[in-house]
Amino acid sequence: MFTMIRSAIKLSAFSRHRIFISAIVMATIASSAIIGYYTYQRAYDALLKKLQNHALKEVKDGVQEVDQWISQRKTEVETIANSPTARSLDWDRIKPYLVQEAERIEPFNLGAFFEKTGRFHTSQGKTNQAQDRLYFQRAMQGKVNVSDPLISRSTGLLQIMVIAPIAPDEPLDYQPQGAIAAPVPLKRLTQVIEQLSYGPNSYAFMLDSQGLPIVPRDLEIFGFESNEPTSLLKNKDPVLRLLAQQMVNGNQGINLVNWLDRKYYLAYVPLKEANFSVALVIPRQNIDQDLRPLNILAFMIVAVVLLMLFVVWRAQNWEQNYLRQAKEKSDKNAHELSVALAELQWTQAQLVQTEKMSSLGQLVAGVAHEFNNPVNFIHGNLIYAHQYFNDLTELVKTYQDYTPNPPEEITQKLEEIDWDFLEPDLHKLLNSMKSGTERVRQLVKGLRTFSSLDEEGRKLVNLNEHLDLTLSILVNRLNPKVSSQKILVIRDYQECPLIECYPGLLNQVFLNLLNNSIDAIEEAMQQGKWSDKDVEQPTIEIRTEVLKSGGIKVTIKDNGVGIPDRIRERIFDPFFTTKVVGKGTGLGLATSYQIVVNKHQGILDYHSTLNQGSEFYLHLPSTYSDLCCCSSK
Repeated sequence: MFTMIRSAIKLSAFSRHRIFISAIVMATIASSAIIGYYTYQRAYDALLKKLQNHALKEVKDGVQEVDQWISQRKTEVETIANSPTARSLDWDRIKPYLVQEAERIEPFNLGAFFEKTGRFHTSQGKTNQAQDRLYFQRAMQGKVNVSDPLISRSTGLLQIMVIAPIAPDEPLDYQPQGAIAAPVPLKRLTQVIEQLSYGPNSYAFMLDSQGLPIVPRDLEIFGFESNEPTSLLKNKDPVLRLLAQQMVNGNQGINLVNWLDRKYYLAYVPLKEANFSVALVIPRQNIDQDLRPLNILAFMIVAVVLLMLFVVWRAQNWEQNYLRQAKEKSDKNAHELSVALAELQWTQAQLVQTEKMSSLGQLVAGVAHEFNNPVNFIHGNLIYAHQYFNDLTELVKTYQDYTPNPPEEITQKLEEIDWDFLEPDLHKLLNSMKSGTERVRQLVKGLRTFSSLDEEGRKLVNLNEHLDLTLSILVNRLNPKVSSQKILVIRDYQECPLIECYPGLLNQVFLNLLNNSIDAIEEAMQQGKWSDKDVEQPTIEIRTEVLKSGGIKVTIKDNGVGIPDRIRERIFDPFFTTKVVGKGTGLGLATSYQIVVNKHQGILDYHSTLNQGSEFYLHLPSTYSDLCCCSSK
């Protein structure tokens, strides 16, 4: 007896020890995983920042080369402007000097002398007026500067003008007496900029002070419809507009943007010697590919952690099996102990002990059986219970038919249990229980179908059925707590062909759109929109129709609060939400858009009127147009 007790105590202590060890192992793995994740994130951010800085340095090196080249040209022009010949302001002396310098200095095609009035003379013998030119006005303010690209009034060629003021003879006179300028073709700038790259499919371009592109000359990438470029500050693409504003303001940096339906890094750096700015367009994979070794290492670490979790899980399974076997052995010993004790006790004590053990055994067996498969157990046995009760009912009726005057005790018992009420009520009770188990089974089946966990790839489905299935999941939300009014759901389904799609993903889209419609109606209820009983009822209308061009159009319309104008352009942006903290993540519509547009090559758009409601519609292409039609609901 005492040996059995000691064995039970040892088993309990061993179990507690194993649980303690398992808890420590799980806590260690969890903490290691958390620390590893944050370490990986910090290493990832640091390496990405380093790679971005390296890309930015490539642009800076190219900009420095251009700056040095422009600085040399400015120095050459300034040297000419400060020469005694130029300061003489005598064109007859200046002209041969400019011709000589234009031949000596390779980038210069000609030289020009500007009078204070803006009239200029070129070394090629041409004259014109440049008083309205910004570069001339800056020179008359005493600044050596470089113009934006312009069409020369003397040669008709596209060029930039390097100009330097001619200092006055009197030191106290701050007004320049004229200026010397030399036009420079864009060839050298184009060569330097076009050499800038950072991996395959990367390219550079340059903007002047007005946001006009200098390089490249291929204007199609900026969406220009003609060969005449316009300022990127007025471009239709918001990404280009923002980038141009940063570049014109003289800022530098590197940003990850979504441009031309792809992810790009845009690195931009301003020039110091001119009001130009250079940008390098880098495909995201050119930088992110250097992060691949770090990602592989992180994957290996995750695999090791998962392996450790699997080992712990297997160990726990072994432990549970061991404990179950030990418990069975302990129960057997306890039973033998109870039998031995029963032989030494009085009959009454023996009966009490036997009853306790019997109750305990029934309880354990019942709980174990219920955990095994409660719904199937109840549903299966209700069939037999209903049959047995019918048999008993028939037996009672047969007895009543053959014994019209039963003994008084039977009559009293029938009245005591209220047999006339009990018989039909028990039928209703059994039918209600059967209906309840059927509801549970159908709900489980519906949830499996809704999530499509047992399906992979594209399937041929009936959209009408999946819309109804989604509504069944949301049936509780159609009775809002904020109002006594129910939400009316109008189904307007056409007969439509089966379409090939990802059912689980489309169910997620339907759920997101219907949830948003319900939220909009609840918000309108809180604002008192339906406080007057004479106004319309809160309604969600769902329509499906077959398009002439092929495919199916699904429309979900509500009469809720609508969408304000100020946020309409952002509702499909990831993480954008107007809901309170904890109620929305800002991913529902963004995820739905990705599923419809990217996963199904469809269209997801909407119309909305403030305080009147919203209408979301999606077009889904159908690759099987001749299949059997689904019946409308």
